[in-house]
Amino acid sequence: MQIIPVQTSSPSSACTGQCSGCGKIHVRIFESHDLPSFELNERVSMALNALKIPHKLISTSAPEAAELAGVKHFPALKLEQELVCEGYVPSINQVVHWLMERYMDQIKLHQIRHISVPVDMSPESGNALRYAAQMALQLKSQLEIIHVMDSIFEGSKASASGFLAGYGATMQAELDQFIQKELEGLEPSYQSKVLFGFPDTALIEYSSQVDLMIIGANGNGNLRRRIFGSVSAEVSRAAHCPVLLVPEGAMYYGFKHLVYTCDFHSLNPLRVVEASAFAHRFGAEIHFVHVGGEKEREGELPLSEKFNQTMALLPPSLQKTELVRVVGESVMTALYEYAGNHRADLLVFVTHERHFWENLLHHSITSEALTDAKMPVLVIHETDSTPPEGKE
Repeated sequence: MQIIPVQTSSPSSACTGQCSGCGKIHVRIFESHDLPSFELNERVSMALNALKIPHKLISTSAPEAAELAGVKHFPALKLEQELVCEGYVPSINQVVHWLMERYMDQIKLHQIRHISVPVDMSPESGNALRYAAQMALQLKSQLEIIHVMDSIFEGSKASASGFLAGYGATMQAELDQFIQKELEGLEPSYQSKVLFGFPDTALIEYSSQVDLMIIGANGNGNLRRRIFGSVSAEVSRAAHCPVLLVPEGAMYYGFKHLVYTCDFHSLNPLRVVEASAFAHRFGAEIHFVHVGGEKEREGELPLSEKFNQTMALLPPSLQKTELVRVVGESVMTALYEYAGNHRADLLVFVTHERHFWENLLHHSITSEALTDAKMPVLVIHETDSTPPEGKE
């Protein structure tokens, strides 16, 4: 396999290499300015550029630095706190696999320590809340329940003060009552919070603080349900963390089979690793499915070749050998049919530069996938695992 290096700006210029939890892979090369050291630098740089993993690359020839790191032979490579090789130059594929393994340990869908579920206190959001609570219990994750208050006139109780703080306290009381009713018998550990602002804007901004956001998906029916459904669609499109959309009536049983919807953009090795990390948490199998024939745009590889190249970049434990092609009256119809035939319990979509739904799918398919989903849908974004600019 040949990896062609590409020019990319470093996503980690502000990182010192000594930080913890910054979301970047810390790569340290110990060299002695000879040919093997040059080759190691070149291969590491090619692997990093090919994968576009957020990283901090530090090269040093200082003997005292090598001694502190336990390095006895040059060249040597250290990833995070582990010395992965010394005294020889590994292949590019080996470097890629080492990087992927470290990246997998840091991504949000592998950790899932903090789950947030927005509710509008409707039956649909109550169902999403129970779904999220059961998942949080299984994963031992922190659960946070959020209600966004976009008007000081919300709430059924009168406020004595008439000020925003008074209405906020009223809504917090109603939110806590709603939670107690919906989670009766589950008893998860949780926190509740009332935010202020336009619901979609507030939730998108808040999403950077969590590992996974779970939100109800159905937007049909009365006005309140349609509004909640449109918020769900917008949040799923633009959030800074993965979003799990839960349709009306869906019950949580864990995940056994995931359908990863493939196109040229979604066959990004980092996005595949994210989905694989999520599947690994549940012991689930991933099905890579493309709706349509072998069509490609001018200058692009056939999708099957793109799939094979992507799989070759992954650690052996994550590699798949088969890309399934299906056809149907519509994209969603074909996906639902495949999912039903293979007892799949989750569809996985990958956004591309926040324009996925507009550019890839027709608006009618967008509506069907997000606001009228027939099964849970996990949306992964291109930048889910990259820290916001300027933050460590």
